[in-house]
Amino acid sequence: MRSKNALRNMVYSLGYELLIFVVGLILPRIIILSYGDAINGLTQTITRLLSLINLIQAGAVGASIYQMYKPVAEDDFDTQSAIMYSSKRYFNRLGAIYFVASVAVAVFYGFYLQDEALSTIEIILSFIILALNGSLYFLFNARYDILFSAYQKRYILTVSSVAERVTYYVLLFLVVDGQLHFSFMYLALLLGGVVRVLVNSLYYRKLAKGKIDPNPQNKSYPIKDRKYLMMNSIGTEAVAAAPTVIVTTFVGLAYSSVYSIYAMIYISMKTIINSVQLSVSAIFGNLVAKGDDKAIAKVFDLLVFIFVIMGAFLASCTAFLLMPFVEIYTKDFDGANYIYPILGVFVTAYVAIFSLRMVYAFVSTVYGLFKEVCKITFICGMVCVLISLIATLLFGMPYVMVGMVLFHLAYTVVLLIMLKKRIAWFNFRKLWQRVFLLVLLPVVSYLLSVVFPISITSFTEWIVAAVLYAILVGLILLLYALLFERSAVRSLWRYVKNMFFSKRFKAKRNK
Repeated sequence: MRSKNALRNMVYSLGYELLIFVVGLILPRIIILSYGDAINGLTQTITRLLSLINLIQAGAVGASIYQMYKPVAEDDFDTQSAIMYSSKRYFNRLGAIYFVASVAVAVFYGFYLQDEALSTIEIILSFIILALNGSLYFLFNARYDILFSAYQKRYILTVSSVAERVTYYVLLFLVVDGQLHFSFMYLALLLGGVVRVLVNSLYYRKLAKGKIDPNPQNKSYPIKDRKYLMMNSIGTEAVAAAPTVIVTTFVGLAYSSVYSIYAMIYISMKTIINSVQLSVSAIFGNLVAKGDDKAIAKVFDLLVFIFVIMGAFLASCTAFLLMPFVEIYTKDFDGANYIYPILGVFVTAYVAIFSLRMVYAFVSTVYGLFKEVCKITFICGMVCVLISLIATLLFGMPYVMVGMVLFHLAYTVVLLIMLKKRIAWFNFRKLWQRVFLLVLLPVVSYLLSVVFPISITSFTEWIVAAVLYAILVGLILLLYALLFERSAVRSLWRYVKNMFFSKRFKAKRNK
């Protein structure tokens, strides 16, 4: 049942991310062509800044999910109810902090960024509308996230997100078609957020019925170490948001729009990796709760194999296909120059390193190593943000990702050392072999793109080239797996057979 939930979570999530990726490619182009580089840059800046502020909730969500694993496994509904009640109260307090912080940032950037194209009032209003949308998470969606994740039903969050996005996209196209003021784009997003809350609330009531008491006896259940996980999340997102903030503050909104095109790509790749990680993390958390080190080590080795193969595939395709895509995507833009190959190199490196980092990062979360990871995040994060700022001021906008790439690399190395010291079953089995693959394949793909540049004039040609190259990379990875990862392949095949060819499935098929 757990494996099937993981598969369902993954399929729903990847399907949703495919929708977001396809529509996400269209929207920035429409915004730039309809409203200009500055408006697209403002949109990306507001989204990044608010996502950073919004992470004051991340500690409560992650820590609460971690606390829920054991009571869910033991059907301890009293403890589950206490955790949910305590988390809800915490989110209400954080919601007030979030909104006040959002208004403060809105006022600062309202005066700092205002010019002939954008007035102070327009900028502040845009911030506040999007901040209201963020507030919906604190008031409602956070507790839905906790319960759905703990019960391995994250696909419900995907369903509600699809409803949100469809509402937003329909309204957005109406706004653009009607040539309304750009602030109506943000109102469309806010209405989509309301739809998401309504859908989540219906599923929540059904799942929580008979399990979660809204008025439990224990109203002060302590959520252990949530402040450390919160600080870790804020530090990580600060590094991710730093390039956009640096470019906006020190270079200009138009160049923020340029950077957003490259960010759109690596964020899409990052989201795919996160979707897979979130789909399997609950299963791994429940496995850890049982304490079978041998089984944990075996499953984790398989997870590392999956993430490395996924990272090598995504990074290799990015290395070969990114610049032709940017050239086609931006060919009709009249504003700033969008062609920066060095940014393409940084995006490729980010995708490869992030895939490796994530598979180890969620182990630290499942084992509750929040305090130790928090220190790593803040020390590495502060240094790397400073590196990005200096690199941008000295060498220009294309080098703004230097610090972010170095952060994930340093984070991974330090995390590996810490896990080896703290967790008995942890080992570096085939790590260097897998890292070699993760580095070599994207590098070769990049060199191929330089030595044999492809001439593409339309999106149709690019799609054909993307499919063909993806097949080539897939075949190379399959060959690698069959030659060097046979045990992992056999384990993966056993899981697939158990998932699809269980006795119950066979019985239904034979009827």
